[in-house]
Amino acid sequence: MGEIILTFKGMGGSTVPLEADPITPDLLQLKVRAEIERLPLYHGNEQLLLGDFFSVKGERSNQIRLRGDLSQVKNIGVGMQTGRIVIESSIGMHVGARMAGGEIQVHGNAGDWAGAAMTGGLLLINGSAGNRAGSAYRGSK
Repeated sequence: MGEIILTFKGMGGSTVPLEADPITPDLLQLKVRAEIERLPLYHGNEQLLLGDFFSVKGERSNQIRLRGDLSQVKNIGVGMQTGRIVIESSIGMHVGARMAGGEIQVHGNAGDWAGAAMTGGLLLINGSAGNRAGSAYRGSK
């Protein structure tokens, strides 16, 4: 099985974080490239398409590789249960939050709340982790 490679194109200088919740192996492993490009992402209160921010190579794989400066991209791998994500740069907030299985490798720094409320899986950060890494969200037991 190959891998899906998502290369970040940037946000045109915006400092508003990009919410990329759909980027999980659980969701992408069943999608062809055109379907991946049409997945909704939020930039502030505006819903846009994944293809507006990422070039996509590959399809139907539970292996995802992310390239480019992702320090303003958050929620990658949220709730993931299977597969593998390799991030070749720093990543924004909430990477691997509520993760139940699979593996995420970050080859850079991770923002706040990395691995928050994880119940399984493996999150490797080959850099610094932000505040509250691996902690519970407020109100959790």
